[in-house]
Amino acid sequence: MRILALDTSFNTGTVAIVDGEEILVELSFYAERAHGERSMQALEAAFALSDAPKDSIDLVAVGVGPGGFTSVRVGIATAKGLALARDLPIVGISSLLGLARSAAPSGGLVAAIQPAGRGEHFGALYELSSERGPARTPIAPRLGKLEALEEDVIAATGGRDFTLVGASLPSKLALPGGSSLIRGSAIAFEAKRVYEAEGPSDLDALAPLYLRESDAKLPKQKLRDPSTIP
Repeated sequence: MRILALDTSFNTGTVAIVDGEEILVELSFYAERAHGERSMQALEAAFALSDAPKDSIDLVAVGVGPGGFTSVRVGIATAKGLALARDLPIVGISSLLGLARSAAPSGGLVAAIQPAGRGEHFGALYELSSERGPARTPIAPRLGKLEALEEDVIAATGGRDFTLVGASLPSKLALPGGSSLIRGSAIAFEAKRVYEAEGPSDLDALAPLYLRESDAKLPKQKLRDPSTIP
């Protein structure tokens, strides 16, 4: 299965094309406030560098957040447009799950914590399978103070070894961490696990995972229930 993956939830975006277990191309780009333009440039570059025709894609994978309001919406809109134009199935997964799989491609217990602004952080805890099958989620994506997320992770891991990944470094979790860079291939491989176990996401219902309301007066949207995001 050939998968095109995209994530623009954080300041650094990523695009990848994978075929089976092979990574044909993987690009990262720093976007900050220009996710739309940079993501389209990265997509075109990915197709050119991989020599993969656009009509060879079997599945579109996209990170749905949490992350920046505008950046998450840009990524999802782009991915949905690609899927709709070519009548392809699409799978949306939490960007924190993509970050976790980036740090632990062979599986394990991973806490992903990212700054969310206003003195708060996004966090989740995943139990990643080393075999086939989607991840388990002991702590679903949530928003909170760093200290509270620390306590949640400590309680949920119950003394087991785990990897800490993300740009936020909790003071109480003094242990080796993984990279804070999300990889498009991780989004692709995790989406494949979800697709094989549960099928595709509903294209019309696929929406950003917002854990709080925006400062901007955006059109009212139905918020995702974090517990329903793998």
